[in-house]
Amino acid sequence: MAIFDIEKDELLRLTDSQLEELTARLAEAEVAAHGHSPAWVNWSGSINAPDGGIDVHVQVPIDKLSTGFIERPDTIFQAKKPSMSASAIKNEMETEQGLLPLISEQVSKRGGYVIVCLSDDCSPISKMKRLQAMQEAVKDEPNNGNIHLDFFDRSKLTQWLRQHPSVMLWVKGILGQGYSGWQPYGAWSNPPNGVVDTLILAPGVTVTLPSGQGQKLSIEDAINPMRELIRSTKKAIRITGLSGVGKTRIVQALFDESVGSDPLDRTSVIYVDTGADPAPSATAMLERLIVEDRRAIMILDNCPSALHSLPF
Repeated sequence: MAIFDIEKDELLRLTDSQLEELTARLAEAEVAAHGHSPAWVNWSGSINAPDGGIDVHVQVPIDKLSTGFIERPDTIFQAKKPSMSASAIKNEMETEQGLLPLISEQVSKRGGYVIVCLSDDCSPISKMKRLQAMQEAVKDEPNNGNIHLDFFDRSKLTQWLRQHPSVMLWVKGILGQGYSGWQPYGAWSNPPNGVVDTLILAPGVTVTLPSGQGQKLSIEDAINPMRELIRSTKKAIRITGLSGVGKTRIVQALFDESVGSDPLDRTSVIYVDTGADPAPSATAMLERLIVEDRRAIMILDNCPSALHSLPF
């Protein structure tokens, strides 16, 4: 099986809360892949939190958004592990008083409403019946054609997952199929328990950029220029410095929305410590990214010069 692939039936082992998180991570990655901050995706993160019928809410402040998976800039995703028949869909979208207010609001806003169902793997006819049930639920709303309705079964969810390598690494890790050493965005600097994971901002620690003509910047002042340097090139960028100076934490901060402005896309990152003998190797992973034409930022910690110099 390809590195960034998974058997769709493996996803059946996800819990309800893991399915909700997967849907949220995919929505974040999809929004970020089209040039918008993943911060425009909101979700509770707790299966016990009252959601009012909303598991994941995309609210990108633009007029139009059409990615193939998110068709409206304001879209609600409802994640369900059990099978959703036509009657179950009706019960999900309606109360005794009629259509759920949040869905009625989506109609008025020309928004989207998507049910993600893990247990169902529909034939075209079965999916059509579910979509018809969703359309039936909104039929009495004025301008009911304004809302975009969709039903993602397990195959559609797997197709979406295949588009985002970092999310694939996360879900494989959850399912116990993770690749040794490879991680999505996270606390790569691995601080000890109870220690706050902060940047080293001592006055003596400075950063010199290739285009800075030898100018020494504080770490705080260097974060945004480093982000622009990464965005402006497709070449490998090497960060060097004394051991313990905080190189890993600096790289981690480049994707941190609480540090500086306009962070790099954390949903596209794959990280590995090359000193930990990862499997697959960094070379194999990079070759697969290129062959499969995947969009990703690869972070190679403790990268030896020989690996950094490979002609890719």
